[in-house]
Amino acid sequence: ESIFINYLIKNNGLCNIADFQNYINCISNHKVQQKSIVVGISRFKKKVYISTGYTIIKTRYGLGYEINS
Repeated sequence: ESIFINYLIKNNGLCNIADFQNYINCISNHKVQQKSIVVGISRFKKKVYISTGYTIIKTRYGLGYEINS
């Protein structure tokens, strides 16, 4: 979750899932499935919504994820 937040901050609030997968693969030195990343992000979005009541991270079709401003 912290890696995802840091990635969003570094990329001006945008996260392309393919680029993020490459970033994770470089950090962890092993291949991480794209579906695993999507599930992890979905669970994180749910945690944030339950805790705050706000939809802070939005899913954008064809783009990936972005911070809702």
